[in-house]
Amino acid sequence: MKKLLDMIRGDRNTSNTSHELRQAIDVAEQNVTRAEGLLTQARESYESSLLDPDEKASIAAHRTLSDMQVRLDRARILAEKLRAELAEVEAEEAEAERQTQFEAATKLANDAKAALLKYPAAAHAVAAIIFKKVRADVAIAAANKNPPKGAELIAYPEHELRGLPADHRVIVDERIEDAGWWFADGRGRVEESLIKEIEHHNGKSFVNIKMRGYEAKRVAVERRKRLVTTFLPRRDGYHPEGLSMAVRLPGLKPGEAPIWNGWGDFTPETEDDPRFLEFVESVEASWREKPSDPRGPRGEEREVSWLSEDEAADREALAHTLNL
Repeated sequence: MKKLLDMIRGDRNTSNTSHELRQAIDVAEQNVTRAEGLLTQARESYESSLLDPDEKASIAAHRTLSDMQVRLDRARILAEKLRAELAEVEAEEAEAERQTQFEAATKLANDAKAALLKYPAAAHAVAAIIFKKVRADVAIAAANKNPPKGAELIAYPEHELRGLPADHRVIVDERIEDAGWWFADGRGRVEESLIKEIEHHNGKSFVNIKMRGYEAKRVAVERRKRLVTTFLPRRDGYHPEGLSMAVRLPGLKPGEAPIWNGWGDFTPETEDDPRFLEFVESVEASWREKPSDPRGPRGEEREVSWLSEDEAADREALAHTLNL
């Protein structure tokens, strides 16, 4: 009982956890159950003692009944106080958990903001890589159209780094198998029932085919072989979508021009089309433009509402006070 009483908050500075209090409540409720049982026994004993010739027996039984009632009352109030304590501690623990979650989210938000502020520089670095690749592609396409004698064509850097070459057909295994007996005139395979009747003469083989209503016909047959080849088939090379097509790099602030937003409607005729370079230069020029509000201009609007003389006077007085 004393240990449970020590867990109840009063003027003492206690720090019970909800888990500890739940365990204490289980013990307190067991005490209540036991006290209820003892009170029932005491009441039955007291009622029996009322017919005892000795009055002292009734007095003693009544004293025991009173003691058991006090014991039950104390057990009940203790369990009630512990449940109230648990509710308070659970509320504090929930608040502490919310505070921890909020602080963690705040830190993540600050970290994300700091990272986003680094985005423009990183995005411009990526765009510079794309533009360098585009300028190289235009120069390579022009040079490969008319290369020097004996020179190999220049490989496109992105194809070389991100692509895969074509695979040729590769023979894995070849073997010759016996294909059995076949009719030499191409009518198909010799039936199993006729194979034992095959005749061989002067290096050639024949079989007599008997058909109802006709005389037996002598037909040439031959032993055939077949070549079984296991191979890996040819497959085309792989060229992924170019980074200049796949990458999108919007501006960070509202109204800022995209750092890179792909080619849009631009459709060049050849890989060395000089308009590639003109497009890239126009994008670089857009970076120097002042950002504009993407929502467009905001025009003035009017609305009319009716006021009583008192309301109008109050508004005029408020406006006068704010202008002081």
